[in-house]
Amino acid sequence: MKNVLKNITLFLFFCTIVFSQNQYEFDYDYAQFRNSDSTNIFEVYYEFNSENLVKNYLYNDSTIILNIIFSLSKNQNSDEILSDTVYNSFKLNELLTSDGHRDIIGVKKLVVPSGYYDMFIYFQNSNKILEQIVNTSILTKKYDTSNPTLSDIQLARSIKKDSSSVESLFSKNTLRIIPNPSTTYSSDLPLLQYYAELYNIPDEDSLTLSTYLVSGDSKVVFSNSKTISSNFESIAHIDQINLLKYPTGVYTLQLIFSSASKEYAFVSQKQFYFYNKFYTVNSIEGTSDQVLQKESPFSYFSAEECDEVFNQARYIATSKEIDRYESISSAEGKREFLARFWESKNTTGSENKISYEEYMNRVDKANSKFKGLRAYGYNTERGRIFLKYGEPNKVEQFPNESNLKPYEIWFYDTLEGGVVFIFGDLNGFGDYDLIHSTKRGEIFDDTWQRRLYIY
Repeated sequence: MKNVLKNITLFLFFCTIVFSQNQYEFDYDYAQFRNSDSTNIFEVYYEFNSENLVKNYLYNDSTIILNIIFSLSKNQNSDEILSDTVYNSFKLNELLTSDGHRDIIGVKKLVVPSGYYDMFIYFQNSNKILEQIVNTSILTKKYDTSNPTLSDIQLARSIKKDSSSVESLFSKNTLRIIPNPSTTYSSDLPLLQYYAELYNIPDEDSLTLSTYLVSGDSKVVFSNSKTISSNFESIAHIDQINLLKYPTGVYTLQLIFSSASKEYAFVSQKQFYFYNKFYTVNSIEGTSDQVLQKESPFSYFSAEECDEVFNQARYIATSKEIDRYESISSAEGKREFLARFWESKNTTGSENKISYEEYMNRVDKANSKFKGLRAYGYNTERGRIFLKYGEPNKVEQFPNESNLKPYEIWFYDTLEGGVVFIFGDLNGFGDYDLIHSTKRGEIFDDTWQRRLYIY
């Protein structure tokens, strides 16, 4: 094709952006749509759990203030060109659910000229304290006004006809669209629903919108095409794909808006992750183990992905299991080992019984809570203890003790009749080291305070 113009959607996949001291597990995604010849509607979709908002409140009628500030500045220039705030006020009982804490989900729409920008997102509490949650670079593109083109893709958890007469932040073109800021789907949420807009639609019969679903190994697993014609200059396109027939992995959704007669094509794409616990494998060549054929999440993992999973699980592996895994060179052998390993950890009667899903939830929390300058959260000392023993019953934090470096004390009431772990920020960079514990097999130093003195 001649003069092919590809407008590729900018995205951040699995973008939980966590700065030191941030505890909110903040997910976000964004998409842009045409507004005028010179400006776009730039939509930021966000989600976070309210657990850390409510931890200091005791009464159901307590009012919790959290403002979310969105700021744009010219790339490589500190001059702010746009700032807008979402004001939130909650009652404590509004944020509590039967199984934990409510997820806060929202959309912020900004009208932005085309160009490169730095985007910042801040949290501001009732004490006017600012905490930076996001700092990323973005490009808002200029839409072609002479040829057909299409917008970015917005991934959604649900898209329904908006029957309400009152417009909400989720309303768009007579639809109610609940976004999916995490860009993650699962067998519990298997419908990939999405929204896009088509612009400058001419009166001709050769326009086609093609949809492709591409797996992580670049194979097209789904495709569909339809002819586009309309009496309107622009239209909204919504559709869905049932993902249950596909294995766990990373996928790319591609939309290609093309014309055979004028030989042009416009492309938008969005990457997402799908976890399918129900996907089964009928046969595995060279193995008689039935664990893989059951419901293994590792059936399509590469050798590198297997290595990453086992590295995260080393804390609950025996020395024999570590030696056995390190002796395996093939991806198939590693997948088989992981399936057996997690089956054994999830067996009643096993020490520290835990499922793969539960453990990976711990990994996600550790990466969110304990990331430092030197390592991912799961690779820190606090991460190791958290993964091995779970959530402590109580944590006491001492960030500003006189003449002492910051430290924390974790209490586990049910381990060996009650044990403590003491971590110290010895280097002043938020990387807390384990300096003392009463747990058997862990470091013991009853003079631990000496390591915290500021001389």
